[in-house]
Amino acid sequence: MHVRRHLGAAVAALAGSALLLAACRGCSSESAPGSESEDAGSDVDARRDALTDPKREPDANEQTQDSQPDAVTEHEGVPPGWQAWTGWSAACPVYLPGAGAELPPPIEWEPCPAPVASGLACKRMKNTWGGTVSLFNRLWRDPGSGTVLLAFARSASTNGIQLVPFIIAEVEGKVRHAQLYPLSYVPSDCDYFSQDFNDGLYVRHAPARQNVAPDGATATVEGAIGGSMSTAAPSVLLETAENSDWRLSKDWLVQLTLGRVIAWTWDTKASQNVYWAGTDPNGLQPHVPIVRGRDIFFTVGNLQLCGVMSWSPDAGLRPLLRWYGDMTRGAGNFGTDGKDMVWTQSQGTGACLNDGPNPEVWTAPYTTDPAVLQATSHRLRKDIRGMSPDNFAVGSGYAARSDFFGTPAASGLLIVRLADGYSWTIPGVGDQEKFLYWGQPLGFTDEELFVVAGTADMTGTVFRIRLDSLGPGTPPD
Repeated sequence: MHVRRHLGAAVAALAGSALLLAACRGCSSESAPGSESEDAGSDVDARRDALTDPKREPDANEQTQDSQPDAVTEHEGVPPGWQAWTGWSAACPVYLPGAGAELPPPIEWEPCPAPVASGLACKRMKNTWGGTVSLFNRLWRDPGSGTVLLAFARSASTNGIQLVPFIIAEVEGKVRHAQLYPLSYVPSDCDYFSQDFNDGLYVRHAPARQNVAPDGATATVEGAIGGSMSTAAPSVLLETAENSDWRLSKDWLVQLTLGRVIAWTWDTKASQNVYWAGTDPNGLQPHVPIVRGRDIFFTVGNLQLCGVMSWSPDAGLRPLLRWYGDMTRGAGNFGTDGKDMVWTQSQGTGACLNDGPNPEVWTAPYTTDPAVLQATSHRLRKDIRGMSPDNFAVGSGYAARSDFFGTPAASGLLIVRLADGYSWTIPGVGDQEKFLYWGQPLGFTDEELFVVAGTADMTGTVFRIRLDSLGPGTPPD
């Protein structure tokens, strides 16, 4: 089920234990879906091009209003020159930089403090704003320029409603995109959550609101807003009655609801029903998808059965790593950068548990075809634990993941080199005075790994580790 976690709980969730193969975070009341054909015509291309046009101004026709369009709720602390955008809700405006507005300062980095191992060449995002970095951080490297960008949110340590800057910035340079969103430490009606940043596009979950029809009838809707990092204002991408999570690429806006994965064209006039648990032989729930261009991957599972599915427009849905009805074999933690694929594979009783038997790291060249994967996959080495809710981050010939159950008491970080199976395990530290946990790895450059981590003096931020400082590593077993 989709959970709108407030920031205090989110930080605690990172440091604590994670649910084993947590169920899909969306909710749906719909029955079995029908299949709609994809519209690949010029309207789709025009819609996508409009969203990615840096010169584009917001279209007034896209500014879908809530039930009180004139009741604009102003929030304290809006910097000079920032203007309210009410395209989703006048009661929950998003603030955008206007003429003369000052953007947040560039990212600054500082050496990682103890208890990070002294031999590691490690830096962390410096706390220049008096708070933490919230969840849903993303890293994307522009394939054209090679520029590495981080998408993240800087939350401050204040109570009640606050304005949180959502930022896209070059890791070594200026802020490229910024918006201010109302967000709170306690549940509220204005919580926007950043969910994906890929191909220069971003998507955020929009809070529930009441729509009023001409006849006076009301309906509660949620949705997705977003667009290009080159455009100041977001667009309303989709409205839905379903509680959903969102992922995207330049080709698809992908919706995850309870039991379903749906790929929408960028004009949202057509969709592909990628997966529905009601038609799966084992009825397994899907988990958050990975979108690479026109291809979609996602794990499915519960505590007894687990595997990986692939989908492409031409071949449709296929069981990439599945052993239907077999509780002694499982796969999960799947990740890919579009070149390599990496996952955890386990065999024996309890194969789909975090503490299941014989967890191993496997890899294969990128494919959506299960026959090709079977012919090209191979085992790299043992894994640190079994299945978890998070995926491997993959890139530049490496893979990394953290394990929330800890080595020894807090979360440990595993890095694996795909060429030869050599690995590095950087343990967490559970001592309150020398606290260290490793959260979700965000991705690799050719020289570094970027990963969410926290220490006693800063509960959450982004760390970067030079790969050439890891040492000789542990040979594959």
